[in-house]
Amino acid sequence: MTRNAADPAAGLWGDDLAPVARTLLTSAVHCFARRGFTGTTTRDISTGAGLSPAALYVHFRSKEDVLFEIARRGHLRALEAVSAPEVTAGLDDPPARLRAVVARFVSWHARHHVAARVCQYELAALGPEHLDEIVAIRRQFPELFRSVIAEGVDRGDF
Repeated sequence: MTRNAADPAAGLWGDDLAPVARTLLTSAVHCFARRGFTGTTTRDISTGAGLSPAALYVHFRSKEDVLFEIARRGHLRALEAVSAPEVTAGLDDPPARLRAVVARFVSWHARHHVAARVCQYELAALGPEHLDEIVAIRRQFPELFRSVIAEGVDRGDF
């Protein structure tokens, strides 16, 4: 099942990757969502991208590296979405900023629900170094929410 650029997952990867690598990541998201990490083969991913079974190894060292790139880029894109300056631009009070950040967080997850699901449920398949990197990114989300809430508490809004 070949995916095209109209697929919502396609926009997650960034222009720094080759188009074939982006297509492989998109295929992997759909394969992992459907069969799980352990139930998916590299052949499934390559075939889903319309490529030969060996094509994956031109761009990634292993299936675990593919999952890591999905998780890393997915988490970074979600973090960028909620922390972008325009999210809270012009909002003077913490309750309004918190509503805006939460709305952006929910909207991002709704728009990218398949990739988000893979990012949440397949992390156990990552090796320790890769998992540590993802955990470090994930810690930034509650810090962002806490900072807005703390300001609201200091101002008496919460």
